[in-house]
Amino acid sequence: SLFGTGTNDDLPNILVVVHKPSGQIRRLYRLFKADGKPLSLPLGLAVAKTYLWFAGVVKRTKTTAIGVLYGIRIADLGSYSTTQGPVDLTMTEFYNTDSYGTAVSYYGNFLWIADFVDKLKTSLDTALPGSHKSSRKQYGWAAAYRLDSTGRMVASKHTLHSIRVLKPSRVVTIGQHVTGFLPFDQAWTPYFAILRCATKAGYVCKVEFQAQPNKTSQMKLGIPVRYGVGLPLARGFPVPSGGVALSYIEKSGELALVFKSGAQAEQAARWIVGGDLEDSFFWLIPP
Repeated sequence: SLFGTGTNDDLPNILVVVHKPSGQIRRLYRLFKADGKPLSLPLGLAVAKTYLWFAGVVKRTKTTAIGVLYGIRIADLGSYSTTQGPVDLTMTEFYNTDSYGTAVSYYGNFLWIADFVDKLKTSLDTALPGSHKSSRKQYGWAAAYRLDSTGRMVASKHTLHSIRVLKPSRVVTIGQHVTGFLPFDQAWTPYFAILRCATKAGYVCKVEFQAQPNKTSQMKLGIPVRYGVGLPLARGFPVPSGGVALSYIEKSGELALVFKSGAQAEQAARWIVGGDLEDSFFWLIPP
């Protein structure tokens, strides 16, 4: 899902459908809210059974924000040729969440939404869900929201900032600088995969693997698991800077990495066209 920048930041996001074997663009969609207004903000994207889910965050005041989650059935995308140009696509599902989503993934009938924290903070609204606030120093976190067998949201709700928001079923803390997060299984072992990238020039990103907690009771709401902070790293490897998303392709057992260039040489061009000329994605077999 691409979003406009500069003079194009009020234009609708563009959903790009790519044919994996050839790398060719097959379909383009302009995203709109149910009220007809353009959906224009950075969004994480996940495929969950028969639904597409888009997670992001919007500011309410100078000091508070709220997570947003948009959804649509995959069947509503239809089929057409790119020669027709972008097609307008209206979201049919909307929820507010505890999560300030920068990364979203689907695993085990849960939609996982991860939060990006640039520094370890004591801020209560940028660390853990509203039901897990405390006075201690907090870290970035990921929360799981329950879906039904078709991928539709069925999580219960609670109140945060006087707004009804989805209530997470599981919570894990994951540290700072997380731009991609997903649970996946490898060799009958469940892992969390994290793409960690600091917002610093020349910073090399890294993909980390952590075994999921053995005691699932630890992950129940009310007992956040401090993952990625105090637990040992199972394995990991560096990747180029500019990583913005991480996904798992279950059929092929591959990881998909998405990169957005931060090259200053392309800065003027990005301002003119409203997009990054060097966005790219790669597939790899998890080590």
